[in-house]
Order: sequence, then structure tokens, then C-alpha cells
Amino acid sequence: MKNPNEALNLIRLGKKVLSNWKAEFDKTRIEIEKQAVRRWDFQQQSKEIFATPLHMVNVLDDLEQALIIVMQFYAILSPELKAVTGSAATIVAEQEKVNAQVTKLETFSKDVFSEQYKNSWVQQFDKFKESVNQIDTSVINLIQNTFKTQLTSSEGAFDLLDTFQGIQTREKIKEILDNKYEDVLEQYKKELAAMRNLFMAHKDNPPISKNMPEKAGQIAWARSIMGRIKAPIDKFKTKATKLKPDKFMEVATQYVKLAKQLDQDYEKDIYKRWVKHNTDQVIKQLKETILRRKHGQNNKNTYTVNFAPELKVTIREAKFLSQIGLDIPSTITNIALQEKDYMRHIDKLQQLLRAYDSALDNLKPVECRLLNNEIKKLNRFMDKGVENHNWFSLSIDQYI
Repeated sequence: MKNPNEALNLIRLGKKVLSNWKAEFDKTRIEIEKQAVRRWDFQQQSKEIFATPLHMVNVLDDLEQALIIVMQFYAILSPELKAVTGSAATIVAEQEKVNAQVTKLETFSKDVFSEQYKNSWVQQFDKFKESVNQIDTSVINLIQNTFKTQLTSSEGAFDLLDTFQGIQTREKIKEILDNKYEDVLEQYKKELAAMRNLFMAHKDNPPISKNMPEKAGQIAWARSIMGRIKAPIDKFKTKATKLKPDKFMEVATQYVKLAKQLDQDYEKDIYKRWVKHNTDQVIKQLKETILRRKHGQNNKNTYTVNFAPELKVTIREAKFLSQIGLDIPSTITNIALQEKDYMRHIDKLQQLLRAYDSALDNLKPVECRLLNNEIKKLNRFMDKGVENHNWFSLSIDQYI
């Protein structure tokens, strides 16, 4: 069936045409009867005239009823039901049963609007209604079984039930669906247990995305679990009247317990420890001099940039934690805001050290002795980065 709504409109238009035609006939009959002239025997003529149109209206009523029934089945046997129940093959089988009944009506071999074949049509439509009752029973059994044992997502099942509240479906099926919130709550209870087991198994070493620093990754992981358990419980609160109070309270208590573990006992603990450790640590790390020195032969020293790798991690961590809504101490925030300046200083210092190494590495021992005073002078300049300048210094650019 390509366009059920279009077919339904066409059927109703046909019924309206026949109804309007009869109304116009009756109006004209009344006007004629008012005239004092010899007229038809309308009593006899009306029966003959309206026999076929009346039959046509009855057939259109049957077709309208059949089309509504089919649309109701199509609405319930939807892709959403397949996704939530995981019973795609069974649902397809039921759809094929519905399609088969449609085909039988579409291929009625006689002129459906001819009174001559009225009895044949009545028999055909009675068989259709009998088959509909069988499909009703079959679909109800499918829903009963899948909502009891094969639900794959409580949130998806809840949304599906909510969707069905707003569509016209089979009355028997609607009654069954109205009682399925309990089964969905039971599925959510299983999901809560699964999420609790997942949390307990991996909380000390959770899976973290490659681009995330450790602490932010741990909190993001905990929040992902929180998101998966919070959305369904919020929806269940809107349907509390459809749930047994004691069962809902039991599940809600389990949710609160796990949510507390994720939020207060895990996330807040990680965050507090991170703040306590890093607030003092970053100050200490920035007070380190910008260069480290290792003495070498012939005054050829080895200098390296002395920027703590942990400081880079802290800055990255601060950005991620800020993005997920956590307050970052002003000390760390100010340092994070200067990240580009630090990276620029590091890049220029590395260029300086490469130039220093290149100049001295190419000198032969005899040349080192001849240039000893110049090398010492250069080293005294380089040593300012080891002795005088730290990462708080405002004169790093001048030094470079």
C-alpha cells in the first residue's frame, strides 16, 4: 500500500459524494411533492434508485474500516518496535500477515460495488475481520514476550510507549501497551545493575579517550554512566501513576545510590584531589628556572628547556574540566590562559639551544681552546636561564 492516507481521503470523498447526491435527491423530491401535479411514486422509486448507492456506501465503510485497521497495524509494527525489542524477524512476519490481508481485499475478483456480488463481498470481509482478530492475538503475544524478555533499551522502550500514546492503534493492543511500563521499569533495573557492575569493575582504571588527560577522562567516563542511568529515571518520574509505587521506589533508591557513588564519591573526590595537588604544584613548577644545565668538556655545556611535562598535563586537564562544567581555581585558570605564551617561549628557547649546540658541536678541540673566552662569555649569558629566569619572569623575551 503506497499511500494509506491518500486512499483514506479518497474513500471518504466517495462517501461524501454519495451522501451529497442522496441529500440533493431528497431536497428535489420534497420540492416536487409540494407541487400540485402528477408526480412519481417516490416511495417505490427511491428503493430502486438508492439500492446500489447504499451498497456502495456499505462497501466504502468496510474499506475505510479495513484501511484504518491496516494503518493501526503499520503504526504498531514499526521500525522503532524492531529496534527496542530486537524481534525484527517476528515483527516482519506479522507485517507480512497484514499485507496478505490487504492483498486479498485488493484482488477481490468481482465488481465490489455491484449488488450482484454483495454476499461474496460480505463473506470476504468477514474473513478479513477474522484474520484481524488472529493478528491481534499474535501481536499481543509478541509484545507480551518481547517486553518481558527481549527489551534492549529501557529508554528506547519508554519512548516507544510514549509514541504509541499519541497514535491511533488497535484498542486491544493499546490496553496491553498501557501496562508495559512495569516491564520497562524491570529492564531499567537490570541496566542499573549492569552499570553498577561496570563502574565497580573499572573505576580504578577506566577506559579513557586517547585525547583526554587522565583525571578529566575518569570524570568524563563516570558522567557517561550517569547520563545513561539518569535519562530513563527522569522519564519514569513522569509516568509514576502507571507504576506500582513500591517497585518504582525500589528502583529509584538503587538509582540514587549509584548516582551518589558516581557523583559525590567518585567525581568530586577526583576533582578535589586534583585541585589540592595541582594548585600548589603548578606554582612550584613555574618557579623552576627556564633552563637546565649539564657541564661538559671544553666549556661545552648541555642546556635543555626546563618546562615540567606535568604542567602541560595540568593545563590540558584544566581545559577539559572547565569544558565539562567544573570550576577551576583561579591560579590554574590564569596559568592555562597563558599557555600560548609558554609554548612560544619553549619554541624560541629550543631554537636558541639548537643554535648553541650547532655552534659548539662543530668546533674542534683546538678551536675550543682558541675561543675559550668567547665560549665562557656565551655560557655566562646562557646561564642566566639556569640561574635568574623562571617561568614567572617578565623578561624571558628579552633574554631570548
